[in-house]
Amino acid sequence: MNYQYTFFAMIIFIFLSVGGWIYKDIYVYGSEKAVYRKELNVLDIRFHELSAVWNSYENVKAAYDRKVVSFDTLKTDMSINNKAFLTLMTSLRDLATRQNISVPSLSPKLEDSYPAIKNALNQTSKHIVRYPVELTIQGDYLTIGSYLEEIITHKKMFNLGRISIDTDIETPQSLTCSLILYAYLFKEE
Repeated sequence: MNYQYTFFAMIIFIFLSVGGWIYKDIYVYGSEKAVYRKELNVLDIRFHELSAVWNSYENVKAAYDRKVVSFDTLKTDMSINNKAFLTLMTSLRDLATRQNISVPSLSPKLEDSYPAIKNALNQTSKHIVRYPVELTIQGDYLTIGSYLEEIITHKKMFNLGRISIDTDIETPQSLTCSLILYAYLFKEE
């Protein structure tokens, strides 16, 4: 009898052990696995988001590097000394004088308005700076048009940001043109 009792106790112990093992393996580890799978999916989504951001950063950095190379080729036209911005402003006045246009207002702002990407790009000491220039000119339609054409096709780097043309009621052949130009300079630090 004692032998049978030990045998049945051993069988019950084995069944309970196997049942506990199956319960732990299927239910406990299964629920933990589901939690880990959810966390893995969240991490996978975050990884793809970061990958997309990194790819866009690489594109922006590549575009910036291309601009730096382009400006390297323009060093002959763009001086790197401290008088470069003054030279650009003088060239605007000289163009106006050549086109017989009066310049009642020329207001440069010596604050770099180029995007702050250069702070993230520490590999190069070469940077592009962009200074806004508010300009008001007066003249007739043809002279203002030829002046704007010369600014746009000028070998110095200007970009037309905003333009506003007004006519005077007393003198309809006279135009007043307000511009916001962006002057681009090459800067080495």
